[in-house]
Amino acid sequence: MGYLRVPEAIPSELVTRLLAVVREEFAAERGPCRRGAEGEIVRIDGVSRRDPVFIEALTTPDLLDVLRVLLGPRIVLLQNRHDHATLNRRGDILVRLHRDVLQWSRPVITVLLFLERSGPANGCTHVVPGSHMAPYLGMSPEGGGGNWVDDHEEYAHFPDQALPAPLPAGGALIMDGLLFHSVGHNTTEDSRTSVTFALRSCDELSVHEGRHQVIVGSPLYRGNDLHHANSDHRTVLREGKERHDDV
Repeated sequence: MGYLRVPEAIPSELVTRLLAVVREEFAAERGPCRRGAEGEIVRIDGVSRRDPVFIEALTTPDLLDVLRVLLGPRIVLLQNRHDHATLNRRGDILVRLHRDVLQWSRPVITVLLFLERSGPANGCTHVVPGSHMAPYLGMSPEGGGGNWVDDHEEYAHFPDQALPAPLPAGGALIMDGLLFHSVGHNTTEDSRTSVTFALRSCDELSVHEGRHQVIVGSPLYRGNDLHHANSDHRTVLREGKERHDDV
């Protein structure tokens, strides 16, 4: 299917604190943020750097139990993909099916935490089950990351297969980053506040600097350069054979 709903991912007390921080940040209009056609803020970015409550939410025990099953004991937060909060008021977000990454060789797990009830009437996320297995068909003509369904005619049948994924406040929707999904139409006068993160497993070839933060476990790096840095020899390749020369 490519997605998992966790109805009770974070406790109500933490939901209340998260919602208060998100509303305060929107009211203060602190950047980085994105604005709608009328100049109103529709999204605030870089939330994990704004307040420690966001990392606290990602590492709350019930949610973390699920994430460890999917990603293992070391988990990395990608601060250059998602890491944002949206109020999802009527007309805030364009309804458009998309993927969060281009193709399978750089996988991520998308985690949406809902701070208010999310249902069909107020624009709950819609998903296309199994679409994470669809092939990569090239970059979006608009640039940027991910893929949009309407950029490729081969995906034209996906909108008819989209299903709503409702969740209560405190619930989490966890998806393969290749799963096509979209916010739904909010036909109410209420918001449908959520925060979204991109996570991946900490692997042995990743150097975690700048925009990638290890939030669970410790960094793991086993690249070849560690061997060369600690060796008294250098390896020379000649005629398909390794020869070790003294330095």
